[in-house]
Amino acid sequence: MGLGSDGAIRVDGRVYFPHSLGLFYQALTQYLGFPNYGDEYKVMGLAAFGSPSYLHQMQKIVKLERHGFRLNLSYFLHQVEELPTQWTDGSPTFPDLFTPSLEALLGPRRSPSDPIEQRHRDYSLIGAAMYEEAFFHLLALMHKETGTRHLALAEDVRPTPLPMVRSCAKRTTNMSMCNRQRGCRGRSGRLSPLGKAWRQTPLCHGPRLLGAPLLNGGNSKLLI
Repeated sequence: MGLGSDGAIRVDGRVYFPHSLGLFYQALTQYLGFPNYGDEYKVMGLAAFGSPSYLHQMQKIVKLERHGFRLNLSYFLHQVEELPTQWTDGSPTFPDLFTPSLEALLGPRRSPSDPIEQRHRDYSLIGAAMYEEAFFHLLALMHKETGTRHLALAEDVRPTPLPMVRSCAKRTTNMSMCNRQRGCRGRSGRLSPLGKAWRQTPLCHGPRLLGAPLLNGGNSKLLI
């Protein structure tokens, strides 16, 4: 995370391995029975049919802190075991990233051949919401330090779908966002089905996530 101004980028903050929202979401994708590289989009689609029933469990996995976030590493393997990536037919395959403790918390993992139950839909929704809560927590920290209202997001780390980000931020302030495909905009995009479902969760409302004025001043672009 950093601030870009006058042709230069100043890096102000980092979240170091093994704490990673990407690894959190990949582990959840595996747990839900989608083991292939890039299967996260299936979880995003499944979330549209979920309800916010398991927020407390997800908050045990990802912890928000004063200077960022951390993973509860008792639920993950990537920091204690060598997990080599294999290549099959040109696509990478990964071993499990989660420990039996995750199944103890959420229930038995889903096999790819198992039917999809309502709890799998619910975990998909609340996992995406947990990702977003951590993202906006980082965003709020950076705004507090910089005062800027302009935001640039790297393609591989921004929350998806992007309209969800615009919609939630727009509720509190006039936010200008930059990305490679669409350029800078200050208006909210159209909500996707996941964005509509995500509105059901308490994370997009109230002071905990977006209650304080967010991105309401300054001239530089905020880079994450």
